[in-house]
Amino acid sequence: MAVETLNQREERRSFSYNALTSGLGEKLLMGGTDHALEHLEAAYASASSPSALPGPLPAVTAYRLAYLLMRRARTEDDLARVDQLLTEVGQRDTVDPLRHALHLVVIERLRDAANEPESKAELRKRSLAAFHCLRESSRNTVADATERPIQEDLFNLVELSGFLLGAENYRAMEGQAHLTTKFLPQHQGDAFVLFGNHGVDHRVRWTRTLAESEFNARLAEGDVDLAFEWTNVPVIIRPKKLPIPEFIGRLFPYFCLSQLPEAPVDKGRFDRNLNTVRKRIADILPSINGRKLSPTETIEHKSKGVHAFNPDLRVLGLVSLKQYEIWRR
Repeated sequence: MAVETLNQREERRSFSYNALTSGLGEKLLMGGTDHALEHLEAAYASASSPSALPGPLPAVTAYRLAYLLMRRARTEDDLARVDQLLTEVGQRDTVDPLRHALHLVVIERLRDAANEPESKAELRKRSLAAFHCLRESSRNTVADATERPIQEDLFNLVELSGFLLGAENYRAMEGQAHLTTKFLPQHQGDAFVLFGNHGVDHRVRWTRTLAESEFNARLAEGDVDLAFEWTNVPVIIRPKKLPIPEFIGRLFPYFCLSQLPEAPVDKGRFDRNLNTVRKRIADILPSINGRKLSPTETIEHKSKGVHAFNPDLRVLGLVSLKQYEIWRR
């Protein structure tokens, strides 16, 4: 079996993200569950096969797919598929306390449908465990200010009640909720983005929780030589934490993209600070492709006013779009 390249993995990430947002768009704007399911099935398949992508996408796509499948779940096979997806979510990330409520509903429906006493007893244990997880996650969850609920709490309560009862007339509820979105930040200033010089799609907008999950998963893969964060002030965090002049740190996203910044840059100040940052990076970097990079090789001069990270240096950054946009203005 051929080994997946980094570019192929990044293509899967982008496809899964776009299919997920398309599926949520269909659901939010049209109330068309059947159409949304096509997108979410594709999003889940891309995030999960041939192997699960690191980061939040496998769990998020599985959860959103499970939720919509419940709107059509009538048979034990339907419920078993949702159960399998939610179990998979639990083995990865806890996407939302509501996931435990949905899983509790699914398990109770399966318990009602079971005929064998042993099956009922086992599902009873699972039901109690799901209830415990729901209670604990609700108690311990810290709110993410960048997240917004997809549906109002009252509508979620009505919908979950319908799922529990196996209501046959769900279609009458299609498109009736007042909806926002949780996967995408509601306001541009709430968004976080990833920048990198090896195929990272900086157009993807994440909530802070999901952005940090995606960022940390990529770091854990080990394919990053230099990592930086700019959520408050820019700082290098890999290979080790290193303060850098804020003026240059704000240019790191442009160095990832080999672009000119839109904000005016003081050339004298830029040159002085750039030399400092180059030297600091060169000092902390291990050998890249068998050799140590010189300071001038870490951030290369490409053309008039344009600099870029050395392509042999794999760079990844987590950036607050609010900070980025304020500086550009």
